[in-house]
Order: sequence, then structure tokens, then C-alpha cells
Amino acid sequence: MHLSEQKNKTMNARKLSGILIFTGGLMELVIGILHFTWPFSFLRSPNFQGIESPISDLLLLTALAVGLCLSVFALLSFYFSKQVKTEIKSVRIFCISQSTLWIIRLIFEILLPVRISIYFIDNPSNIIIGGVIVIILVYLLPVVLLRKRV
Repeated sequence: MHLSEQKNKTMNARKLSGILIFTGGLMELVIGILHFTWPFSFLRSPNFQGIESPISDLLLLTALAVGLCLSVFALLSFYFSKQVKTEIKSVRIFCISQSTLWIIRLIFEILLPVRISIYFIDNPSNIIIGGVIVIILVYLLPVVLLRKRV
């Protein structure tokens, strides 16, 4: 393989990785926003009318904290999607950490599936599992694409 072909492949891998990481950030931002909004409508539903205030406060706090974390992860994804041109090692470490986070989330969803209706979706666990798998792939692909070529 010629040097120019190798350089072209490297540039394409970096460009695709940047797009994937940015896409992962968009997905995390949407999920984060959903975590900011769902508790306010969710806690008014008939399923939660009998819950005591301290418990509903804890549910609200937990959902808001998850939404905040996901929003920060999204911002980091946007940042690292631009750093892919120069900071390959840190981008790979970030993508590995994001992949690990979402793999753990997948395990939690399998062990403790969401069984209540969310946003008019009955049994959202299957949708959550599918979405989490997509996010895992979005962050794992750059790890493979940006590996050092010998």
C-alpha cells in the first residue's frame, strides 16, 4: 500500500470516528433531555399517585442527575468528536469509557428491565436494549477505527 493510500485511510477513519462520536453525543443529549422531562409527567400518572413525597423527590432527583450526567457526556462527545484529528489516544480512552458505561447500562436493563409505560410506550425495555446496543456500537467503532496500524 502506498503512503498516500495509508494517509487517506487514516483520514477517512478519523472523519468517520468524529461523525460517530458526535452522533453518540446527540443520542446522549436526547436521552438526557428525556430524563429531565419524564419525571414531571411521570410522577403525575396514576401509577405514582400514592407515592410519598420523599420517595417521589428521590425519583425526581435521580432522573435529573442522570439527565445532567448524560448531558455532560454529550458535551464531552462533541468535544472529542473534534479532537479526533489530533488526540487519538484520549479519544480512544473516552470511547472505551463510554462503551463501558453503556455495556453496564445494557446489563442493568437485562437484569432489571423497565416494565412500566414511558411516553406511551408499553414495555419499553426492548426499545431501550436496542437503543443501548446502537450507542455501544457508535462508541466502539471509533476504538477499532483509530487503532494503530502496524
